[in-house]
Amino acid sequence: MKLLIFVLLTLLPGIVYSNYKVGPAYKVTGRGVSFEKQLNWQQIKERARAENKYIFVDAYTTWCGPCRAMDREVYPNEKVGNSLNSKFISVKVQMDTSKIDDSRVKFWYDDARAIMKEFSISAFPTFLFFSPDGKIVHRAIGYKNIDDFIALAEDATNPQRQYYTLLNEYNEGKRDYKVANYLMNIATGIGEKDQVDSIARDYLVNYLETMSDDKLYTRETIQFLASYPKLVTSKSKLFSLLYHRQGDIDTMVHSKGFAHSMVKYIVSKEDIYPKLWKDPEHWTKSEPISDRPDWKKMTDVIRTKYDAELADEVILDSQVIWYYNYRKDWRMAAQYFIKRNERYGFAKTGMGALDVNEAIWYIIFVNSDDKDVIDKGIVYARSIVDALEKEGLKGFNMASVIDTYANLLYKAGRTKEAIEWEEKAVQLSVDDKDPDRVREFQEIIGKMKATVPTWR
Repeated sequence: MKLLIFVLLTLLPGIVYSNYKVGPAYKVTGRGVSFEKQLNWQQIKERARAENKYIFVDAYTTWCGPCRAMDREVYPNEKVGNSLNSKFISVKVQMDTSKIDDSRVKFWYDDARAIMKEFSISAFPTFLFFSPDGKIVHRAIGYKNIDDFIALAEDATNPQRQYYTLLNEYNEGKRDYKVANYLMNIATGIGEKDQVDSIARDYLVNYLETMSDDKLYTRETIQFLASYPKLVTSKSKLFSLLYHRQGDIDTMVHSKGFAHSMVKYIVSKEDIYPKLWKDPEHWTKSEPISDRPDWKKMTDVIRTKYDAELADEVILDSQVIWYYNYRKDWRMAAQYFIKRNERYGFAKTGMGALDVNEAIWYIIFVNSDDKDVIDKGIVYARSIVDALEKEGLKGFNMASVIDTYANLLYKAGRTKEAIEWEEKAVQLSVDDKDPDRVREFQEIIGKMKATVPTWR
């Protein structure tokens, strides 16, 4: 249901490979990107300075599928070649080693290791762009299609779009908040978490919090909140906006329950998690403060600060989490799970249908033998199946929710119905061309026919 080890090879720095054979990773056909194959890193930087050209580095590995896709689908393209060749000196740098590495790859071992360390490369492909004077100006990660890659290269030569150029200006005090979101998006995409947190915090405190409520109520603001909820506190204007205008915000972002789930998250991280966990920020891995939380005291605090219904709801959410994640007390987890749903419904959990499906699977199907609890699980699972069928969902996810429903029916002793529904999961997996799931579901049908438990 549900480092790289580099071999250091000493070679003469000016060597030229007159009989150099291009390996599969470097093969570029047609009139695509022209990659430099003879110079080392220092020589490339010297040439770029002399010719006043930018540098493009494709940092790849031999095992990287998206890297091979770039070689196959993007670099040979004539439009891409026309875009890069006149402005860039381009070089491919293999960041791992293999037994079949040719002389050119070995020639770059030392430089590859240095580049990897200096620019903290850990995802592939990584695209690095340098100015003619050798300073890094832009960066991206992952496969790009032809148009996106051309746009990326154009950004790399534009000081108004170069990530590192703008970031340096921002960090030096040039606070242009119009580019803050752009910087955060790039930083998120390339995994520079510290930069994301720093800019987001500054953007929230020194920009958003200075705005009037009317100006604050924009889609851009709500998207920021959704991206960086950990930064928002109950004292923030954004929280007030969420708490008092939930329906309006849900309409704005076309997501029913979004604002309420955000309110619950902020209240929980301030008034519940610090009372439960020694490390509330990383509570899923934290030790508890006590084996006996004072639920009443927490409820009273939240009721006083907000309202009774919100307090009862977030406490119920936390009780499910407590008994499910920490105590592994499945009877109590099921009790609070059912109580929470009967009172508020799944729509207000803030969980998606597939997350609820997973909770039903583990809390009720796998870990409960109580007939009444299993019957409740059947009702819940069927409601998810019906809702997703109405939305037209198919494939892997639909097969998963049907599998949950079928297994609950089987555990309740409704074997004939269970097999019929499990066969639907099989057919969805056949249609989805997923042979592993087909085999998995067929094995479950076999157990059902043999009256063997499917929950162990």
